[in-house]
Amino acid sequence: MYTIVGKGFGLYGYLPAIMMNQSNLVLSSEYKLNIEKRKDINQYINRIKWTQSIEESIHLSNNIILAIPPKEQFKFLHEKEINISNKTIFLEKPIASSPKESFILLKFLEEKKIKFYVNYSFIYLDWFKNLYHKINSLKPDAMIKISWEFKAHFLMTNSMNWKSDFKLGGGILRFYGIHLMAVLAALNYENCKIIKLKNNAETIVYKIINSNKPIIKISININSSRDIFSINIFDKNIKNKEILIDIKDPFERQKNIKLTQLDRRVETLRNYLIEKDNFIQNLIFNKKVIKLWSDIEAG
Repeated sequence: MYTIVGKGFGLYGYLPAIMMNQSNLVLSSEYKLNIEKRKDINQYINRIKWTQSIEESIHLSNNIILAIPPKEQFKFLHEKEINISNKTIFLEKPIASSPKESFILLKFLEEKKIKFYVNYSFIYLDWFKNLYHKINSLKPDAMIKISWEFKAHFLMTNSMNWKSDFKLGGGILRFYGIHLMAVLAALNYENCKIIKLKNNAETIVYKIINSNKPIIKISININSSRDIFSINIFDKNIKNKEILIDIKDPFERQKNIKLTQLDRRVETLRNYLIEKDNFIQNLIFNKKVIKLWSDIEAG
C-alpha cells in the first residue's frame, strides 16, 4: 500500500505510476479535488482508498512517497519520525536544500534505520544503463561529454518558486544538475578533481577528472532555445567521436499510447518503484551523490 504526500508531482507523476504498476494507493481526501480537476489522472479516482487525513493515510500504508520541496521534506522526516520508523520512504531530489542539510538528513535516516530511496531518475533510464556498461571499456585518456539544453519551466512561465531559488534547493545545479551528480556517483566517480569552466544562473560547465576513469565534461543550459540531451565519447585526440545518445530530452520515450496524456516521467517512475532495490540505490551511493554535490559547489 502506497500513500503520497504532495499535491503536485506526487499526483500527476507518482499516482499514475502506482496505478499502472497495479499497486494500491491510499490518499487523504484533501487531494481529491486536485485529482478531479486533472483530465490526465481523474480516471484513477475510484481506485483510490480515501482517508480523512495525511496522518491516517501514513498509518495505513507501508510505502510513503514524499513529493514536497526540500525544506518541507527535511522537516517532515524529523517531525514524523515515530510514524515512519517502520515504513519505506521514497524521497525526491534534492533530499534537502543544501549539501550540509543533506548530510544531516542522511545521518538521521541512517541512525534511525529508516529504509529510503531517492528518485535520481536518470539512473533508471536506458541510456544510463548503456553508459554504465560502456564506461568500463574506455581508457582514462578518453573524454565523455554530456550536454543538456532546454528552457526551464519557471523561465518559460516567468513563475519563480522554490525550483528557481538556490537557497531553497532549486536552481541550475541543485534542482537540475543533481541528476548528473547521481549519474557520476553511480559510475563510481569519487575523490575527483573538479574544474569549473562556467557557472552562472543559467549555464554551468564542469570538467570532472578521476585518474582511473575517462574525463567527464558536463554542460547544462536551462535557458536554451533548443532541446538537446547528448552523450558523446571522444578518444584522447578529441578527433574520433562516438555518439552514445542524441535526443531532445533525457526522458524521451518510445511511443506508448497509454502514456500520451501523462507526464513524460511516469514510465521512469514506474521503473523506479519496481527496481528500487537495484545494485546502485544504497546509503553509500547517496553519500557519494551529496559529496559530489558539495565538492562541485565548493569548486
